[in-house]
Amino acid sequence: ALVALWGALGLAGLSTTGSAGIVGLAGTLGLGLLPGVAMSVSGLTGLDDRLIEGGSIGRPDAADALTATHRGLNWACIALGLVIGAAGFLLGSTPDGWAMGLAAALAVVVLLRTRVLPLAPQRLACFAAATAITAGLAVGGFSLAPLWTLAALAVLAVVLIGAVGLRLSGQLRARLSRLGNTLEFLAVLAGVPVLLGLLGVYADLLGAF
Repeated sequence: ALVALWGALGLAGLSTTGSAGIVGLAGTLGLGLLPGVAMSVSGLTGLDDRLIEGGSIGRPDAADALTATHRGLNWACIALGLVIGAAGFLLGSTPDGWAMGLAAALAVVVLLRTRVLPLAPQRLACFAAATAITAGLAVGGFSLAPLWTLAALAVLAVVLIGAVGLRLSGQLRARLSRLGNTLEFLAVLAGVPVLLGLLGVYADLLGAF
């Protein structure tokens, strides 16, 4: 659906970066809805409702629904990750403040989304998308400010290496999880006005006065 939307936006005459921005932001929003959609489609939500109403379910039914949920979630995350990664790379590699800002917001959302995805394929899809977006930002950054970009990449590498070896207490993990929720919400929220800037809405408004 997102690929079709991307093609339709291009045929409608929207700029390449504008189309990528809309598709990328829509993809990250969809990524947040995936777990709920997957549970509904597989019937897992219906089984849960049956239990709440006092009914009973068989172990095979629950296992089949859970397997279907994870299978659907795996493929959906991979598909969305590919689209978001491609859109984010295009945005990040464009030497434009709005495009690179939106790419950074997408990378934050996709990276933080890995906290709530249960299986490795789902997380790897998000990590791959975030890596592609970061690579795009590096390309765009080197064309604008090579030294600052190199310094930022070095800091990012140090942070990632340090994070791998950390062993956090349960209380600290809970606090970081709440912080992650807040950052993810703010990144999605920031993506909307940045997308409007990328589409030239603010320039059009200024030109109207």
